[in-house]
Amino acid sequence: MLDRRKLIKGAGAGIWALGAGATFGTTKALALDTVTMPFENGERPLVKYPQKRPMIGLTSRPPQLETPFSVFDEGAITPNDAFFVRYHLAGIPLNIDPDTFAVEIKGKVDKPTKLSLQELKQFDAIETVAVNQCSGNSRGFVTPRVAGGQLGNGAMGNARWKGVPLKAVLDKAGVQRGARQVTFNGMDEPISDKTPDFIKALDIDHARDGEVMLAYAMNGEDLPILNGYPLRLVVPGWYATYWVKMLSDIEVLDQPDTNYWTNLNTFLDHGGKTLFYHGVSDFWFSPLATWDWYQRAAQTNGAAFTDASRFYMVPGMLHCQGGNSFDRFDLLSQMVDWVEKGEAPHDVIASRRDGSATRPLCPYPSHAHYRGGDVTKAESFECRAPEGA
Repeated sequence: MLDRRKLIKGAGAGIWALGAGATFGTTKALALDTVTMPFENGERPLVKYPQKRPMIGLTSRPPQLETPFSVFDEGAITPNDAFFVRYHLAGIPLNIDPDTFAVEIKGKVDKPTKLSLQELKQFDAIETVAVNQCSGNSRGFVTPRVAGGQLGNGAMGNARWKGVPLKAVLDKAGVQRGARQVTFNGMDEPISDKTPDFIKALDIDHARDGEVMLAYAMNGEDLPILNGYPLRLVVPGWYATYWVKMLSDIEVLDQPDTNYWTNLNTFLDHGGKTLFYHGVSDFWFSPLATWDWYQRAAQTNGAAFTDASRFYMVPGMLHCQGGNSFDRFDLLSQMVDWVEKGEAPHDVIASRRDGSATRPLCPYPSHAHYRGGDVTKAESFECRAPEGA
């Protein structure tokens, strides 16, 4: 029988060694080959981690591993050993004892409690098939280049998740009247005291919708170490940044969370601006989910957010690019002009990939309305808000 604790320790040793740059005696032993992504500075090593087949390596501390795109031809379900890995913090625990592990539920609840892995498995289990995708997936293709990990199209995967509904766990603890949000924290930690811990939050109604899950299994097996063993949050339809790995703490709040990763006040107080865009024909994630997040951010932060942000729906565009669309546009220059010159963007000129036509992108919910003239020219259109908006 496989000893999970020995496997974890062995895997942890491999992870630590890679981070230190000396696995299996030399780092060269892990650099199996290289691949070149189809964008600038796209050369990446193929690396081997415990429980993983050769993956496209972006960083080693924290580990960021991208799924080779050919894996997606194998079927609709992404194998565990090929599932992408993205951590924000480098302090990943290397020795987890499943017999002593427990997730704590605290805050505005009647019965603060800790539940072991075995206790969680005594709840009625649910299963769901859901796509887990990094919000930075395909970032490497964006031009002009934007900050962040320069990922290709492999920071995503589809799996069958099994676990217990978060609602059931919260109901057991007894959510108190007036609860507004629930926060989630994992066992990964920052390596510097100047780096804030990675904590995410969901509104209480979302957390209790019956779909959000505390998952302990993935494709019929225990979660891989690098994909969040022994427990992770699964939030179907939401980007992976909310799918907290190695989940250890759940806290119910009676006010909006104000930690670094969810609070925009500091960013906005320093004059920060945000521009969002989403392809209307994105087959991975609905643009309405992004619009929903935008509206909730506006509700939480008020005019300070709406005055400093714009959201663009790109008609016909697939995931980040492509499709029958005008998918060539420059939001970075718009951002620079906004921050440095105070010139807030409105319509943004976009073109077809072959340059055959242009069209204005309009801040949602406005849309491009034809007013006459050459249909291949952006000036023949104007941005109009729908009636009643």
